[in-house]
Amino acid sequence: MGEVLGEFAAEAGTPGAEPRLMKLLADFDFGRQRRLARTRLLVRTGPALGLMGTLIPLSPALEGLASGDVATLSDNLRLAFSVTVLGLLVGAVAFALSLFRDRIYGQDGSDLEYVAAVLTADPEPEASRHREASR
Repeated sequence: MGEVLGEFAAEAGTPGAEPRLMKLLADFDFGRQRRLARTRLLVRTGPALGLMGTLIPLSPALEGLASGDVATLSDNLRLAFSVTVLGLLVGAVAFALSLFRDRIYGQDGSDLEYVAAVLTADPEPEASRHREASR
């Protein structure tokens, strides 16, 4: 956000600044979406990988059950459920991080839109109000 504000300050008051400010806002939003996409990917893939990690060790665990090898059964079930918990933990942490980042970036975007609107506002209505008030 600081970089965009610096670019806003450089563009402010120059002829044709409004389209450039809007482009800077759009670029900020694209960067925000790109950064949020990383954690949103973890929200989806964490539990999916956890499920895969659960199902893969189940085959050897069932073989151990069929052959009466309780040690193999318990080791593979422990692995399966540990990977499930890990996948869910990754998904939960990524979801919380996504919510936090979305809120912060949303506020930053709103603030940048306000600054852009103030910088591109037509100063004429303000001047005319002062002239009418002084009469």
